[in-house]
Amino acid sequence: DIEDSNAAQGNEIGYKTLLFQNVAGLIGFDKKSLKLTNVKGDFKTSAFKNISGTIPFSAEKDVSIKGNYAFNLKDVPSLLDLGDLSFRKGATDGTVALGGNKKIGFVLSGSGRVNNADATWKKVSANANGSYKFTNDEIEFDPLTLSKGSTNITIKGKWKKNFMDLKIKGGLDVIHAEPLTAAMPLKMNGT
Repeated sequence: DIEDSNAAQGNEIGYKTLLFQNVAGLIGFDKKSLKLTNVKGDFKTSAFKNISGTIPFSAEKDVSIKGNYAFNLKDVPSLLDLGDLSFRKGATDGTVALGGNKKIGFVLSGSGRVNNADATWKKVSANANGSYKFTNDEIEFDPLTLSKGSTNITIKGKWKKNFMDLKIKGGLDVIHAEPLTAAMPLKMNGT
């Protein structure tokens, strides 16, 4: 029972400090909720598309939104606090979903692929490629390949701003190991 719907075209939508531009798609509402159908738009130098779902007006009812994104990695810190992780270049694309409600909390989740990222963590830089899944502030790499010079390692595991649980396999050039050991205390063993 949609009471009204509008085809949005070229609009700007702001939420807190975020500004989405060139927003287009079908936006409808009834007495109970706002419905989005095939909404697309831009955020800085990144884009989202195929955003569809329902945003209920009741705090107890669940939000259900899904869609796709293509992000310039330099835009990510505007959305998430990455701690000591930063990007000089690269892209990521994938799917995203928002669920939950105001009463019990919201869950932002999705999956994607990092392509040709120039990433720096605690003054250690490398090129990154691979797939990942995320839920709120946790990212699971499955796998992520880091390379620089003769270093080429594959990482599987979870990362949060202040926590990592990773399995690392590959070859690490000794010259690239020094910044890692200086950046954090490590206990290492193995063959």
